[in-house]
Amino acid sequence: MKWRIGNGESIRIEENWKQEVNNPLRDDPLFHGPLNIKVKDLWDQNRAWRVPLLEVMFSQSTIHKIMSIYLSSSQQSREDVKVWAPMTTGVYSVKSGYYKACNTADPHLASGRSKEAWKKLWSLSLHGKLQWFIWRVANNVVPSLKNLDHRGLEVQTLCKSCESGEEDLHHIFLDCIAARKANTQILEAHYIVRTDGAFKKLGKQGAGAWELFDSNGNLLTAGSDTFHALTALQAEATASLRGIKEAQR
Repeated sequence: MKWRIGNGESIRIEENWKQEVNNPLRDDPLFHGPLNIKVKDLWDQNRAWRVPLLEVMFSQSTIHKIMSIYLSSSQQSREDVKVWAPMTTGVYSVKSGYYKACNTADPHLASGRSKEAWKKLWSLSLHGKLQWFIWRVANNVVPSLKNLDHRGLEVQTLCKSCESGEEDLHHIFLDCIAARKANTQILEAHYIVRTDGAFKKLGKQGAGAWELFDSNGNLLTAGSDTFHALTALQAEATASLRGIKEAQR
């Protein structure tokens, strides 16, 4: 989360101001100044940056970033607002949360032994969507509520399906009541179930489709359905569960 600067009265200089300026106290080794001052203290009565003060407090690289922030006179009477930085609109969406998580994944996971493991994964004769999902889970970039909270989005991390624990990967696949129920319904016969889920935030509506194949790859049946869903992840899981139930008939 970043701030959209208005009157500057709510933003402390040690916070993430905008995309251009992160925490100066943490990122600027030359920072020298009082704590707990507000961004509004860094401009004059004409809403222009106080360059002499900036030169005392920050390094040249930080000053350059601060000076690149345009201070609109139309915003001076408005309150500062927190916005979702990855979107130009400032509005959070599940899709933007997912891509933010992917783009900030640990780069060390793609090196060394892990790199060899991924090569083996991509070489397996699996549906591309399944391979991609395994990669997301292994790298912990599935947009669970816990991950979104860790990335700076202010959300309640309690699982919306069972309300019995925080929604992290372990809870999603093992601890949640829905997960435990699905895990006890292991198929005895060998089938291939391909599923796809979609989520519409407006109206909290999910949709799913599935195809059931035998062990020889012959299509046995297919179907689709709509249902209530709170998140995109829940829509995907529900579609998978519907496909599994179809295979058990």
